[in-house]
Amino acid sequence: GTISVEDPNSVLTQTGSSKLTLGAAANSTGLLQLTGGGTFTTGTGTVTVNPTGRIEIDGGTLNCNGLLDIDGGQLEQISGSLNMPTGGQITVQNGGDVIYDDTYRIDDDNTVTVTDSGSTWHSDSHLYVGYDSAGTLNLTGGADLTADVNVFVGRNVGADGTVLVDGANTNFSTTNSVYVGGSTSSAQGNATFTVSNSSRLDVANRLKIYDTANFTLDWGNVNANIVELAPGASFNATDRSGLLFTNTLVGFGDNIDLDCLLYIGTNVGGTGGSHTVGAGQSLDIEDYCTIGYNAAGILTISDGGDVSNGAVSYIGADDEAAMLG
Repeated sequence: GTISVEDPNSVLTQTGSSKLTLGAAANSTGLLQLTGGGTFTTGTGTVTVNPTGRIEIDGGTLNCNGLLDIDGGQLEQISGSLNMPTGGQITVQNGGDVIYDDTYRIDDDNTVTVTDSGSTWHSDSHLYVGYDSAGTLNLTGGADLTADVNVFVGRNVGADGTVLVDGANTNFSTTNSVYVGGSTSSAQGNATFTVSNSSRLDVANRLKIYDTANFTLDWGNVNANIVELAPGASFNATDRSGLLFTNTLVGFGDNIDLDCLLYIGTNVGGTGGSHTVGAGQSLDIEDYCTIGYNAAGILTISDGGDVSNGAVSYIGADDEAAMLG
């Protein structure tokens, strides 16, 4: 079956605690199609999109007043809007799929949870977790989130963004940058970002962490071309609890103490990387350190710089070029 709301004068409204279920496990289909300015407003009951169900927003508006559960089905936003209530929740599970072409803001105390292997969220534009107020993103259980532009956590003053990336085969990736606790240029809102339990964060350009943020690596993997700490910011990794792959470390101060595995010169960014420890500076790595991993890597120690490694060092792993200067 299909519900199609097609022009600016077309409005379909559910009342009270009405629910909406689209599709089933198999053998039938359910489509909600919002085009040409048409508007569908739900009741306060749950909207469930089962494996054979689909929501398509292409120039229309979906006002969702209850929970939105993409339970094996699909939601695709091409243009138009998805509006959630204050305190709203979106769950993508059991192989569900969300494709959002425009900027999306997880705000107004909203929570988005993407969980289970095969469940995905793809943003073709900016993704904000906490824009002007609170927002939470949970990515767990082997799910995947990809963003084609920048991701901001705690974008503006007064915002409070929380991101959890947790569990084996759980992947958060962006082809651009991630800003934790601010804009591209300055600290703004509060932010918490955790990568834990064998999950992975891939950042093709820059991972920037402001002093309004708390970033924790807890047995997870971070792979970023540039990892930058603004003045006063912290990168928390304890008990040899994760892997940090990068080409460039910026703003970590003169005395860097990392209790995680460090790889300098990786395939993120494509050209490899380098790091210099000079006069009055130190680099203390409590776990394994690899210089040159899937790309060229250079570690330069000059003018009395001090480097210590609490485990094993690899120079030129995986047949890549590496240099100690």
